[in-house]
Amino acid sequence: MDHLCERLRRLADEQNGVFSRAQALALGHSSKEVDWLVRRRAWTRVRHGVYAETDLWQNLDPEAQHLAKVRGVLLRCGADLVVSHLSAVILHGWPTWNVNLDNVWVTRKSLSQRSRAEAGVHHLIAELPAEDVIWIAGVPVTSPERTMVDFARMTGYESAVVSCDAALRSGANPQVVRQIFDRQAQWPGARGAIRALAFADARAESVGESRTRVLCYQEGLPTPRLQADLLGKGNRYLGRGDFLFEKEQTLVEFDGKMKYAAATLDSSGVADEDPAELLFKEKRREDAIREEAGLEVVRLVWSDLATPARTAARIRAGFARAALRRPAEKDAKAS
Repeated sequence: MDHLCERLRRLADEQNGVFSRAQALALGHSSKEVDWLVRRRAWTRVRHGVYAETDLWQNLDPEAQHLAKVRGVLLRCGADLVVSHLSAVILHGWPTWNVNLDNVWVTRKSLSQRSRAEAGVHHLIAELPAEDVIWIAGVPVTSPERTMVDFARMTGYESAVVSCDAALRSGANPQVVRQIFDRQAQWPGARGAIRALAFADARAESVGESRTRVLCYQEGLPTPRLQADLLGKGNRYLGRGDFLFEKEQTLVEFDGKMKYAAATLDSSGVADEDPAELLFKEKRREDAIREEAGLEVVRLVWSDLATPARTAARIRAGFARAALRRPAEKDAKAS
C-alpha cells in the first residue's frame, strides 16, 4: 500500500527519508490520517513531529538512521543549528568505531542559552567562526578540521583515531586542525583530544588499519612505517605493505575483508576471479616477501584486534623469528 503522496515522497527522499507532520499536512495528508498511519505502524515516529515510512526506516543501516535523525532535528529545532561532533563525522562520511549513534549532536552560537541534552539531542553552545561551518547537501555542518577537534574531545582515543585518520585521508588540513585546537585548548576533553589528533595519519586506509596502529602504540611496539613499498631481488616491486617494522624486519598485514572466502563480484554479480586463485596469488606474494625482501610476515584479522596483548605477542614472535633468520642468511651468503 502506498502511504505517501508523490510530492511527500520526493520531499522525504531529499531529507534522508524523513518528513515533518507539518509537511505531510501541507501536501494533502489529514491529521487523522497521519495519526492512523502511525498507529498502524506504516509510519515510524523518528522524533516528535517527524516520521519515516516504516519499511524504509527498518532497512536503513545505523549511519543512515543517524542522518535521518539529524534531518529530523533540523526540521523541528530551527535554522540556527550547525551539525557537529559525532553527527558531523557521519555527515562527512567518515567511519566510526565503538560509538553510540543514538543521539544527534548540534552546536549553536546563542550565548543566551546553555548546553544541554534532551529528547535525543546534544545541544552545544560554543564559538562558531564562519570558516568553521560548511554546507553538505543543504545542511550546515562543522568543517572537517573543526569536526576532528570537536569529535576527538568528546570520544575515546581509539574511536577518535579511527575517524580522524579518515578525515585526513579525505583531505582535512592538519595545520588548520592545530589552529582550531589551539582555540579550544582549555575546552573540556582537550587533553585527551591532543593525543588522538597528533597520532592521526592519512596513510591508514581502513578502520582495521587505524585500530591496528592504536594496538601497536598501546602495547608498546615500535612505530611501523605505513604503506611501505616492498622490493625484492633486483628491486622487483612486490607491492605495498600495511605496517613495516624496518629494524625488526617484520611486515604486519591486516586482512579486513574475507578476501578468500568468496570471489570479488563485479556489478553483474559475476565473480571476477576464483577465490582459490586469489589465495594462491597472495601466498606467492607472501613467499616472495619472505624470500626476496627477507621479511617475516604476520597476518592479522578482525578477531585479533579484540585481544591486544595476545596479538602484540604474535608480532613480537615475528620479530624474534626475523632475528633468528638474519644470522642464518649471513652464513648462507658467506658460504
